[in-house]
Amino acid sequence: MLPESQDDFDEMYSNGIKSGTRLIKHDLPLIGYLPDKIDYPFYRMTFPLHKARSKDHWASIILEKKNATLHELWRELYYYDESKKYGKRDVKRMQKIISSRLS
Repeated sequence: MLPESQDDFDEMYSNGIKSGTRLIKHDLPLIGYLPDKIDYPFYRMTFPLHKARSKDHWASIILEKKNATLHELWRELYYYDESKKYGKRDVKRMQKIISSRLS
């Protein structure tokens, strides 16, 4: 449940994470990568990870809503600010991460 940093993905691979390893994330999967299964608020991901086609594709999968946008996802995170504790600084950090991972 720790906030994701830009280096998390590289760190997992440099530490020798094996193919088939499963990762369970709470609230959001690794930013820009697709979960194998969603049981909200949990996201299961299996290595090797699969990148989303675009930022909006990633948002659609996370929100489980066809044609969702990244803007809608950030709005959802702000809406749940009280329960999830995501603030503007967190969203800016997440925007920076997704911009570095997806075009």
